[in-house]
Amino acid sequence: MKTRKFRSAPTSRSLTPADAIQIWIRRRAGEAIHHIAAALGVNPARVVEVLKGMRFPEAERLSLE
Repeated sequence: MKTRKFRSAPTSRSLTPADAIQIWIRRRAGEAIHHIAAALGVNPARVVEVLKGMRFPEAERLSLE
């Protein structure tokens, strides 16, 4: 009998460009990374990727407008 391989369900949702802008705004206001991640329902590493410019590099500039 052949076993089937199933992919597990994603554990968190994907960030949007609007989320990335909110991350910058909230971080500038002094909010902790883990609080931002919890509010958005994502892993804190995704927030760090935004803040390091690895994801949505234009978000920092847009958050200042």
